[in-house]
Amino acid sequence: MKWNNQWKLAAFAACVLLAASCKKDNNKSGTINGPQAALGNGTMHSFLEKDSHGNPVSLGIKFSASSLNGLSTDGSKEWMYPLELPQEAKVTGLDHLEVDWNPWGHEPQGIYTFPHFDFHFYRVTKDEQAKVTPGPDNTPVPAMYQPKDYESGVIAVPDMGVHWVDSLAPEFHGTKFTSTFIYGFYQGHLTFMEPMATLEWLNTKPAFDANIKQPQAFEKAGYYPIAIHYSYDSQAGEYTVSLNNLVWHDAGK
Repeated sequence: MKWNNQWKLAAFAACVLLAASCKKDNNKSGTINGPQAALGNGTMHSFLEKDSHGNPVSLGIKFSASSLNGLSTDGSKEWMYPLELPQEAKVTGLDHLEVDWNPWGHEPQGIYTFPHFDFHFYRVTKDEQAKVTPGPDNTPVPAMYQPKDYESGVIAVPDMGVHWVDSLAPEFHGTKFTSTFIYGFYQGHLTFMEPMATLEWLNTKPAFDANIKQPQAFEKAGYYPIAIHYSYDSQAGEYTVSLNNLVWHDAGK
């Protein structure tokens, strides 16, 4: 009889542990951080935020305030800092990230020729990215996949693609560039999405959200952002740049 009671207590304890484990597994919401990397005098890491159903809702980059110091002033090249995503983020259709620092900015002259960051969110693999060659790329992007009001830059940048810009963005209409959103295509296919922000603007510690202009459809199935977000957490001493309100799109829809 004594053995039976011990067995019952053990079985009860096991059930309690199992229930707790199941409850924990059902709670799929939260933030998953990617590996850390160096940037300037600080560090950065990617992150994925999921809702209570385990669906991705936000994906981005967090970097310490000290990352904005100690950056190279050599503008003869673009400084590229690769950044890995959490493995769980691959479900979004994004493959990897890259933070590019431009000490002197880049073309077009007088528009983006200010010290700024390009935050590249790549939808292709590193091997596919490496196959992008420089020069004119006149392969048409089907109209349904072209973002509203965006125009092609025509020239493919090596390891990136052709930058498509919002023709109605303030920087093309007399306002000094602070931040913008770029779509990247190569040989007719979407390769990356790119928030851009000047060092000067980031140093103001902006709290900024804006809608991202959408195409009618996306060629490949995956999660695509509706909004871009910038913020600064004074307690953590940390910036956030993220693609928010991720929505699933079937291929061609």
